[in-house]
Amino acid sequence: MKKLLNISDFPSDNENLKMMEKYQKKYEFDGFEIIKFDLEKDSSRLKDNIIGYHMRFFPMWLDVYLEKYQMAKEKFPDKMDRFYWCGGDTKEEVIAYYKKDLQRAKELGAEYVVFHACYVDDEGSLTYEFPYTDEEVLEGVASLMNDVFKGEDFQFILLLENLWWAGLKLHSKKEMELLLEKIEYKNKGFILDTSHMLNTNFDLKNLDEGIDYIIENIDKMEELKKYIYGVHLSWSLSGDYVSKMVKKHRESQEEREKTKKKIYEYVGQIDYHYPFEDSRILKVLNKLSLKWLVFEFLYYNDEELEEKVIKQEKIFN
Repeated sequence: MKKLLNISDFPSDNENLKMMEKYQKKYEFDGFEIIKFDLEKDSSRLKDNIIGYHMRFFPMWLDVYLEKYQMAKEKFPDKMDRFYWCGGDTKEEVIAYYKKDLQRAKELGAEYVVFHACYVDDEGSLTYEFPYTDEEVLEGVASLMNDVFKGEDFQFILLLENLWWAGLKLHSKKEMELLLEKIEYKNKGFILDTSHMLNTNFDLKNLDEGIDYIIENIDKMEELKKYIYGVHLSWSLSGDYVSKMVKKHRESQEEREKTKKKIYEYVGQIDYHYPFEDSRILKVLNKLSLKWLVFEFLYYNDEELEEKVIKQEKIFN
C-alpha cells in the first residue's frame, strides 16, 4: 500500500516540488494525488512524484450532459458561472473537458484517477432535495464515463468516489454493482472517502459512532469491498449542524439566498476533513485490500497541513 498526500496545481511548480520533497523525506509519503484546475498549466516537472490524479468535479454536470441547456442558462446567465457549476455549455464540452483531464493524468503517469460519482445543484446543496435519484445519477455517471473513455488508450485505474449528495454513497452493494456493470472501462473500482461517508449520517454524535458506521457500511458490501482500492482518510461530523441548516433552508428562500452567496464556506463547514487521531479507524483500513491510502485534508498553508499530517501519522505508530 502506498501512502499519499493530496495537492493541487494552485501553487507554482517550485512551491509544490519543495513541499513534496519535505513530506516525502520527513513523513515518508510515497507520492501525491493531484487535482488540476488549470488544464493548460504544464505540471510535467511534478511527474516523478505523482501517483494519483483527482478529476475535477462540476456539481451540476448531469444537467448539461442531459442537454438541459436552457435551464442551465436561466439559472446561470454568466458563462463562467455555468462552467464552474456544469463544466461547459453543451454535452460535448463536458465530455471534451474530461477527456482532456484524463490526458493530463496520462501525461503525469498517474496510477489511478478519481471521479466524484455525484450530482448536486445549488438549491439541493441547501435543502438536500435533489432533482435526480441516486440511481439516475449513477446511470448518468456510467454513461459519461463510457463517453469519456471511448476510443482512449489508458492504463490507469478509474476510482469512483462516494459523496453525501445524490449519487454514490457506498451504502450498498446495489450501487456498486450498477457502476461495475455499466461502466465499460475495464480498470475500475472505488475509493472510500471516510469524511464523505460520515457526512451521510446526521445522527452521529461522536467519532466512535462514526467509525462503527463506516464498518457497518463496509460489511454491507460483502465480497464487493475487494473493489475498494483506495481511501481518502479524514473525518467530519457535521450532522447536527446540517440538520439545523437544512430545516432553515427548506423553510426560507431568504435563508437559501444568503447561504448561496457564501456556498464554499458553507460546504467547508459540512466537509472539513479533520485528521483521525483515533486508532480505531485502523479497523476500517484492515478490512480492505488497499493499494493507496491518501491523507486528504483542507489546508491553506504549510503550517496547517503539517499539523494535520502529524496528528494523523500518530495513529500508525
